[in-house]
Amino acid sequence: MQQFKEFEEISKKYFSTNGSIKLRKEKQGRPHNLAGYPITDLLDKDANIVDAGCGSNMFRDIFPNLIGFDIVDFGNQDYVCSIMNAPIQENSQDGVLCLGVLHECPDEYHLPNIEKMVSWLKSNGKLIMRCKEVPVVEKHLLSGRNGIMSEYLDKGLWNTEKIQAVGSQLNLTLEWKEKVIKSRAQQWRGDSPFSKERDNDIIFEGHVWCWRKNV
Repeated sequence: MQQFKEFEEISKKYFSTNGSIKLRKEKQGRPHNLAGYPITDLLDKDANIVDAGCGSNMFRDIFPNLIGFDIVDFGNQDYVCSIMNAPIQENSQDGVLCLGVLHECPDEYHLPNIEKMVSWLKSNGKLIMRCKEVPVVEKHLLSGRNGIMSEYLDKGLWNTEKIQAVGSQLNLTLEWKEKVIKSRAQQWRGDSPFSKERDNDIIFEGHVWCWRKNV
């Protein structure tokens, strides 16, 4: 697992930059940028849930039993760790959220990380994911394209065929999927450091979907 350790160290260094931390703290306390999609309707409010790559832990107020972790300490999560090292018991969770995480990892990292998250789920538990299909970039990430993360960012893109293939391989039922296209004007609001640059440039194009773990 040396390759995982090397990638985790690079990720920590990159996502610990001041711009990345400032962005996540700026989002803290605001509605999640996927509030228009029925993510929170797919899980009971009192369910046991893990948010893998939770950032500022924005779903904590919605799900009181949620455990959030991220590879970088943003100040509001339960654990600072990776998916592979998260202290979550097998067959203990009703749902797992993994939103905007795995498209920043190369393809070879996807299956082991998804298998790990699926192992946390109870029978019929739900894994809800969001990943890019097209390599469009938020401005706060542009420096990574020519820096320490240039080998990884946008290298793990997900199309419909891949979602279906991975689900079939892991015996997961695809319960729901939607195309997501977000512009900068939709993403940034209020006093965001990026709000002065609002426009209709597409900053995210991909999918959000829900897999159910079969018995």
